Amino acid sequence: MIALIRPLVLRLHRVPLGPTAAEDKVLVYGDLKPEHIMFPDGPDKAPYFIDPGLMRAAPSVDAAKLISRTTLSLAASGASAVAAKGIALGIQEFVRTLLGNADRLRRDAMLRRLLVLWCMDTINIMTTYLSAPSAVPLPVQGRRLAEDPLPVLRLVNAASDLLTTRSESTAAWERALDGVSRVGA
Repeated sequence: MIALIRPLVLRLHRVPLGPTAAEDKVLVYGDLKPEHIMFPDGPDKAPYFIDPGLMRAAPSVDAAKLISRTTLSLAASGASAVAAKGIALGIQEFVRTLLGNADRLRRDAMLRRLLVLWCMDTINIMTTYLSAPSAVPLPVQGRRLAEDPLPVLRLVNAASDLLTTRSESTAAWERALDGVSRVGA
């Protein structure tokens, strides 16, 4: 499996991101992922966030981790194609809101950064699952992803390949969302 992951990591390190402008930095949660969001009073009430790692960074830091962990949960769940498509559409709407009314160049830079961070977080988690000693019990999600890592690795491969071969990030973003739709089913 290392032979599949190493080229992905090397490719992601070659994607040019460019500097993040100071005005782009905001206070971010730092470790935002689905398991850190709780709705103890029901889904219609305010959420509670646990285990923050507050820092100043681009908003894409939180968004990338949330998208990565949601995608990994989806991949491990064996959800239906309909559910996977719904999650992909939810991610698309979330990112559309995050990008706001940014002009084309700024939008491209934000999407590129988001995709690279998403792919890096995904590879980081997959590497943890795949390299865990057999004596270490993995959570159910980790076990399922370690047993069948190829759908997730294909998603990262497809998105990162386009990031290094095209000047605009829109095609890579669309391919990644398509991968989310397929990875869960």
